[in-house]
Amino acid sequence: MFDTSLSGNLAYARIYLDTARQGNWPGAINRFFASMNHHNVPKRGFVFLGIGNAILCYFTSLNNLVTFTGVIIVVICLLIATSALIHRYKNQSAARPFRMPISGRFHLLSPSPV
Repeated sequence: MFDTSLSGNLAYARIYLDTARQGNWPGAINRFFASMNHHNVPKRGFVFLGIGNAILCYFTSLNNLVTFTGVIIVVICLLIATSALIHRYKNQSAARPFRMPISGRFHLLSPSPV
């Protein structure tokens, strides 16, 4: 359980780092999250997430944390799928570097593409 949460924190800290490098946050927050240490670890993002996780672990039970994590993963996947569909609908003329193979009339129900 510990190694999973550690790798998740490193991944989310990198997300904060990349969004800060792209300038998606206000100026002070960009400067805060854009710093890395000499081992190329986004130190401030990692500490920020670590403090948040420590607070969650202190005030909630393990069962609630596991449930919360599962719900968050599902919500993130749904948001990604919804944004892809909205982008596909609004930008129909955009370049598509990959096309899903279609296998017959009911291609969404098909177990494997043909």
